[in-house]
Amino acid sequence: MNVPWGDLGTVLMAALFLGGGVIVLYAVGIRVLSPASADGESAGRPTPLRIAITSLCFAICAAAVGYGIYTLL
Repeated sequence: MNVPWGDLGTVLMAALFLGGGVIVLYAVGIRVLSPASADGESAGRPTPLRIAITSLCFAICAAAVGYGIYTLL
């Protein structure tokens, strides 16, 4: 049995970086939308810029999940 270790390593690194990247991007979106400030007080409603950044993070995550499902079919 001949295992192509270089290709296996490439797939492993892609899975770790892309899989972890989606999770980190989602966490960044949640954190940006969070109303708490650094001192622990409520900062009120999020600004339109924060909503836009969060929407972009979630859209990229949704696109990555959609692409993953598409490639499986």
